[in-house]
Amino acid sequence: YPKGDPNGSTVEELVKKIAQEDITLTAFKMNSYTDKMFDIMSSVYSTAAEQDMEFADLREGSNASVSVDDIFREFVAGTASATLGSDSLASLQYNFGKIFSELTSHSASDEGLAECLKQLKLTLSSHGLSSLGDQFSMLDVDSNTDISGSLINSSEAKEESKTKDSFEKIGTSEVASSFEKVGASKKTPESVSIKELNLAIKSGPPRWGNLNGSRHQAICHTWYIKKDMNSLINWRNPHIIETKFNTEVILAEKPFSAGAMRYAFYMKDLSFEREMSHMVAKIPMKIDKLYTIDQMRKEIEMVLLCQQIVNVFNDRLVNKANESLLMNFVQCFVYEFLSEDMEHKLYAVENHITGNYEKFSNNAGWERRSRRAKVLIAHALSHFSWQYTQGYLMITDLQGVGSTLTDPQIHCQEAHRFGSGNLGYIGMTKFFVNHECNTYCKELNLVNPMKTSTLPDNFIFFGEILIKPPSFNATTIKKLCDICRLPFNVPRREYYQKRVRGGEFYCLPCEQQRKASMTAMNCCWCGKQYRCSAYYYKMKRSELPDKCFEDRLKERIQEREKLMAITSS
Repeated sequence: YPKGDPNGSTVEELVKKIAQEDITLTAFKMNSYTDKMFDIMSSVYSTAAEQDMEFADLREGSNASVSVDDIFREFVAGTASATLGSDSLASLQYNFGKIFSELTSHSASDEGLAECLKQLKLTLSSHGLSSLGDQFSMLDVDSNTDISGSLINSSEAKEESKTKDSFEKIGTSEVASSFEKVGASKKTPESVSIKELNLAIKSGPPRWGNLNGSRHQAICHTWYIKKDMNSLINWRNPHIIETKFNTEVILAEKPFSAGAMRYAFYMKDLSFEREMSHMVAKIPMKIDKLYTIDQMRKEIEMVLLCQQIVNVFNDRLVNKANESLLMNFVQCFVYEFLSEDMEHKLYAVENHITGNYEKFSNNAGWERRSRRAKVLIAHALSHFSWQYTQGYLMITDLQGVGSTLTDPQIHCQEAHRFGSGNLGYIGMTKFFVNHECNTYCKELNLVNPMKTSTLPDNFIFFGEILIKPPSFNATTIKKLCDICRLPFNVPRREYYQKRVRGGEFYCLPCEQQRKASMTAMNCCWCGKQYRCSAYYYKMKRSELPDKCFEDRLKERIQEREKLMAITSS
């Protein structure tokens, strides 16, 4: 319709609806005639879906080293990989049985992997594969077993029912958190009243120097996991420490964007300077009584666990990756506004990040096909997270700007954790069916049950890996500062010595400010005087501690023991 659709429909409305239905929109460019159309569609889609459209350029000369067939094959294979074929399933179950029987006999600490295999067996059996039943053995699986049929098609109804049951069990609502996945399908109990917001959007780049909004006193709620030397993280019930920080902010008058489930506002935290003060505050379009600090904390827990895993991941790749490849997850907070005239006082807040957004994978098994190091490292991180947690969880749905990742999804053995995007063993299985191990997977000694049924010689992975370099010379390596999270050079000798002691790493500007802000305090437990850095705790958005280092350590150990006892029971 050159003069417009007679029914009044517009391409903008159509694309927005596609985005709100959580449909990934991919465009194939055949020639330049569609450029303007794609520009309009891309602009609307990226605003509504909070992610960019994907493009495959098929114009002559645009992909000199890649054929049109290869490009189509990549997109179709990536989308269809969730449908598991009979050959791949047979290979997967056989190799899981072989390799993890070796793992569990290798070390008593690897029991989690045995449990992972056991649950994968049940997953395969309960999704149209019940003929396997007792024939399926951890140690001996007939790879010729007939398990034809689509896992997705045969399990669609069961998966929908399972998702509904798991979310009614934990009492989450459709908008329980600003951090949930866009398009997540949840059932809200009818007894829960919902207030739907209808806010006008004012799009455009932020004017941080003159942000159009109002000032508010607020409390920043922060959570973190402190890993002490020789301590292990209890992935099932981690020790999460909560801190609070009083601050003043400027919140933009109107949201600059609206996705499928939440509005996003520019916000400036006046306790910080320059980029550190630039934030994005999000609030659901629909608010109910389940939208509480406690519920939001549960959602932030996913990012906290991801950050712990990526820290270890970076340390093991630190000799091989440059600064652009060191991965990091955006920090997440909850800001509680104290102004009485504000009707809605809780906002989920993240650091504002700028740059080109990239999507590396989703939570249904798709991986971006690319030989670029950054893409390969993102895929290796997912693989690493599964093996590092002994099969308990896997980080998926990776995307972000530069080396900063945002909005990840965790697949976990426990279906009630981590939102409706947690596909459990099904999600882990989909990942391995489509995953292609790369050079970083091999350097990290990662095992792929789709490719092998035997462990490498002298297999070491779960121990603390710290090999003294043959010579230190004057070489340096890249490391992320544990305060500002920016990369900086560390002398190789200093890196090794601090790793031995279990210390943190600070860039020079942060170290200077940390030392300059040391404050004398008296411990509320033992009365001993101690010193701590006001700058360090401010950057962590935390109040100054009221206990000395030794007593804080004792307290953490006691809390971990309590949580471990609860987990064991």
